[in-house]
Amino acid sequence: MTSSSLPQPKTAVGQTFRDQIERLRVHSEKEAQAIRNESPPEWYRPTGLLASVLDIEAMHEPYTREEHEDQFAQAVKNSEEPVTTGDLAMVSLQGDFLASLERAFRDRNMTSVRRRVQTSARRTGHSAETGVINLGLLGYIERINEFNKAEFQGPEPSDVLGDSVDVGGIV
Repeated sequence: MTSSSLPQPKTAVGQTFRDQIERLRVHSEKEAQAIRNESPPEWYRPTGLLASVLDIEAMHEPYTREEHEDQFAQAVKNSEEPVTTGDLAMVSLQGDFLASLERAFRDRNMTSVRRRVQTSARRTGHSAETGVINLGLLGYIERINEFNKAEFQGPEPSDVLGDSVDVGGIV
């Protein structure tokens, strides 16, 4: 494969991502100044949020991942023009980071009643027999344990590959 036939990058750093990262940087700088008593503290608001922090629907707009979703869809829609691994990782990570910023902002600004209701629902899910704690965490470790023990319980390599195959002394 020549370098001209290698996949070429098709995505870019999204403007929404850049805007929110810059806002986070500036806010951090202002908070550092406030901690040193050089300026008053400032409540964090993302770039583009003009509505009240109690307007739940409006909270999504500053963190929209539409641009990243479009880039991802455009990058993978034509199998004749492959994309780079970096393209997919870059747009996915930007979208994931924006989603994390949105969740953190929503959590910090929700009412105490809403926080208790959401916590109750999450805890109900966590406590279920088929929930993330039992099947996810414990189940994951138990499966690793099973695979770890299975390494030593399988057939000999020659039984699987045949006697004519050299397995390099691996038993």
